[in-house]
Amino acid sequence: MVQQPVRILIVDDDEDDYLILKDMLETISYPVTTTWSYTYNHALELIRSGKFDVIIVDFRLGRKTGLDLMADAARFHSDTPFIFLTGAGNAKIDALALKAGATDYLVKGEMTEEKLDRSIRYAIERSRVIAALRLSETKYRNVFENSKDAIFIADHTGKILQVNSVFEELLGVGINENNPLRITDLVTSEQQKAILDTIIDNCGEIKDLETELLYSGEDIRIALLSISCSTNESGESFFQCFLHDITELKKSERHLFQAEKLAAVGRLVRTLAHEVRNPLNNINMSIDQMEEYLTDDSLYTYVEIVKRNSGYINSLITELLHSLRHTEMNIQKWPVHDIFYLSLAKVKDRLDLKKIQVKVNLPQEDLHVMIDLEKMNSAFLNLLTNAIEAIEHTDGMIWLSSEKSKDGIVLKIQDNGMGIPAESLGRLFEPYYTTKRNGMGLGMVATLNILQSHNATIEVKSEVGKGTTFSILFPWPAEAILN
Repeated sequence: MVQQPVRILIVDDDEDDYLILKDMLETISYPVTTTWSYTYNHALELIRSGKFDVIIVDFRLGRKTGLDLMADAARFHSDTPFIFLTGAGNAKIDALALKAGATDYLVKGEMTEEKLDRSIRYAIERSRVIAALRLSETKYRNVFENSKDAIFIADHTGKILQVNSVFEELLGVGINENNPLRITDLVTSEQQKAILDTIIDNCGEIKDLETELLYSGEDIRIALLSISCSTNESGESFFQCFLHDITELKKSERHLFQAEKLAAVGRLVRTLAHEVRNPLNNINMSIDQMEEYLTDDSLYTYVEIVKRNSGYINSLITELLHSLRHTEMNIQKWPVHDIFYLSLAKVKDRLDLKKIQVKVNLPQEDLHVMIDLEKMNSAFLNLLTNAIEAIEHTDGMIWLSSEKSKDGIVLKIQDNGMGIPAESLGRLFEPYYTTKRNGMGLGMVATLNILQSHNATIEVKSEVGKGTTFSILFPWPAEAILN
């Protein structure tokens, strides 16, 4: 295999020095080709061409120096290695040259063929290593920045040193000297903080830990956290960490679960209604027949008890069926404020009696949704009533707002009432589940049924003692997404 000659550019304003150097190069053990440039601008043009493997440059170049040449070459990202030539050993110049990026330096009066050969081979090898490192760094950087997951690096104490852009989007915060973050600062659970402290102390690992993130925005973010521990060249440990956002997946699972649960309850209720009403009709018919043959007036009391309770059972079944029934809807385009103000008008007296203030925050532009106004008004009335009943103090406030999001139009009802305990949140839309003394537990079922019939979803956030927020999302129609 024929060895390609090493292409060397010699930049020196003294021709005699160039010829001496050229003769030395011809004696080394591998083929070389040399090009001489004795002016600064001409040398810069040759370097810009990128045709050389090594550049040997004299420190003195008229009014400028080899350091200036290196600085100008760096502006157009030249990676060609530089070897500096100096007239006499000067530690300060040598240090400046190496600091500027030169791979080596040679003193003219002390230069030999062996030193020149070694310096060129070292410069070429170092250039190859640097190029490989830069390629590796570029690949790493591309993975780091273009990943759809949040990636961050932390030191042996758990302090986060470097993050990608997805990290900042996911948590709503970046890192800087004024805002240092540790891995444990990212999670909300005290139990998980303890787990992460143990991993940091023992250079441990963890995979796909589902965690609720300490997000700076209003939404709760849920992610899978994976951590691996490595050791650098100094023997000090550091952590490579990944956060895979599953917030939307969790929301979809929750909405699907709500829909499936409501559908299952509907099927069960219809079956029970059929199975209960048949014997209930027989009971009522039998009681009517018995009344004709009763001669003892004292027995009428028991007949009335049976009739009254049969009627109550029948009304329960009717109400439950009505709360789960998908009736025909009159869908039209309505402004969002109509939903708010129609519902508020119906609860005005209750708001006044409890002295609850209401603040409505609407965007400047009118937002419209495709709904059955009567049914949607019924759903919002249920939510408003719940908000009013949750407020038991004298500083009651209810906030109504609407806004655009990337997924659709969001309507919110927020109160500063007693809040909903965590154990009750998961059962909020179950039939007959209620925390009210005289409640039947069907209002929220009917509300969910109405929202689902409009292809809308509902999210509930609550904190005991501080209040509750219901967020209803009306997704953009398909044609709006396409446009």
